[in-house]
Amino acid sequence: MRNLRFKYLSLSIMTLLFAIIATAQDVYKLNTKNSSLTVTGTSSLHDWELKATGFGAETGLKLEGSVVSEIQYVKFTSPVKGLKSDKKIMRN
Repeated sequence: MRNLRFKYLSLSIMTLLFAIIATAQDVYKLNTKNSSLTVTGTSSLHDWELKATGFGAETGLKLEGSVVSEIQYVKFTSPVKGLKSDKKIMRN
């Protein structure tokens, strides 16, 4: 019986700590409908430009009032197949 109470107490404390940690940051996701991503570069032959589709981004920020006090993580994804060029030779 005592062991069972300890398990429930431990589970309750862990749940409470997880809830506190989970609310300690604000998560911001990129609005992909209103965003665009262009990758530009240059080579020995010419300048080039690719437009990305299917990309996304998310960041976890710790705020103190309206000031960012800590950047906890930044996650950016863009599939290679989502990079498109107007020039046919760049599509491969």
